[in-house]
Amino acid sequence: RGVMAQYHALALLHKLRKNDKLSVSKLVQSVNTTPIRSPMALCLLIRMCTEVLKEDFEGAPDLSQFVVNSLKHSSEMVVFEAAKGICTLKVTNAKDLTPAILVLQLYLTSH
Repeated sequence: RGVMAQYHALALLHKLRKNDKLSVSKLVQSVNTTPIRSPMALCLLIRMCTEVLKEDFEGAPDLSQFVVNSLKHSSEMVVFEAAKGICTLKVTNAKDLTPAILVLQLYLTSH
């Protein structure tokens, strides 16, 4: 599979299921277990994870861990999307927010 095919397949599945929150949650959890090579698909998956986490933060610790782990990805686009997703969650505390802030500070000082 090409990297663009992964992105388009994930985008199509999300578009088909976007009105059903439970279906989106199941999609995110099923896709989360398979390896994704496309940085664009990972960014979309991070957006979908934060969308699910905004609805039910406590009910999906594996999704929040996936977003936090995405801060260590080799692609800057994925890291920035993960940091943005963490910062947009309203139920985060200072401990959850610290890794995202550190990554963003590093980007600001290095560029």
